[in-house]
Amino acid sequence: MKKYIKLTGNMLTALAFIMIVKRLYGMDVDYSVLLNRSNVWWLVLFCVLYGIHIMALPVSWQQTIQIVTNSKVPFWDVEKVFCKSNILKYIPGNIFQYVGRNEIAARFGFSHKAILMTTLLDIMANIFGVAIVSLVCYAKGVKIGIDSIGMKIDSWLVIVVAVAFLFFLLLSYWKRKIIWERIQGFCTLTNVKRYIFCIVYYMFFAVYTGIVYLLVLMQILDMSIENDKIYMVIGAYLLSWLLGFIMPGAPGGIGIRETVITVLLAAYLPSDSVLLAIVIYRILSMTGDFFAFIMSFLTSHLIKK
Repeated sequence: MKKYIKLTGNMLTALAFIMIVKRLYGMDVDYSVLLNRSNVWWLVLFCVLYGIHIMALPVSWQQTIQIVTNSKVPFWDVEKVFCKSNILKYIPGNIFQYVGRNEIAARFGFSHKAILMTTLLDIMANIFGVAIVSLVCYAKGVKIGIDSIGMKIDSWLVIVVAVAFLFFLLLSYWKRKIIWERIQGFCTLTNVKRYIFCIVYYMFFAVYTGIVYLLVLMQILDMSIENDKIYMVIGAYLLSWLLGFIMPGAPGGIGIRETVITVLLAAYLPSDSVLLAIVIYRILSMTGDFFAFIMSFLTSHLIKK
């Protein structure tokens, strides 16, 4: 059984790589201009930074595994499975990256239901963490803009809609009786602390990735971002990521993020630059995902050796 699970995982990973190459090739970007001497070092740095972020994210999933199974799985094994399954998000359907995590069940003898629960808890921590940072940053940015140069207050409507949508999504999860019954059994003080750590951990990396997007605008596209717009840019990027993340059927949030961030920043920054920056960031993230995938395998192999 383990043999067939591993074979299926390898086949899906190969398919994901084909999808990544296809999307990179099909993007409307002049790579000869993008990869000029002044940009190439920044691009390499951003790819590595994004890859490091992917390699560090499994800390949260490791914590939820410990919450559900009461077992501490070695981080390097968790990271290897996480980075491999992360590649699968580029396959249409937006579910394979989570199905791929069940490889950890086959390796350590956990039930697939238990690993599914760890994944749901990890997803919820991710949504909570990014939602908190994105809404706070975007609201603060809009408020600064309104106070300083009298921007339209209509932007608050976006925040209200986003909060309402998030609340509806969370409510749909929590109302499922089977999930609620399982969660009740995990609510010890130690586990609550672990879960709060997961949310804060995702909040940190939300800021981290938002800053990387900001640097793409400033360093690659040579845009001058005023201080009152920094919060807004970070918040808008994270809101676009969040909506792309929770939208079913969009592989890697493709199309959703570009649309949302263009709408959120249309009144404040040139739309062409905002859109080009998100396309460049997507190239960086795809390359960073590949970097994390390779490094996780090498790291796991070296440590076991």
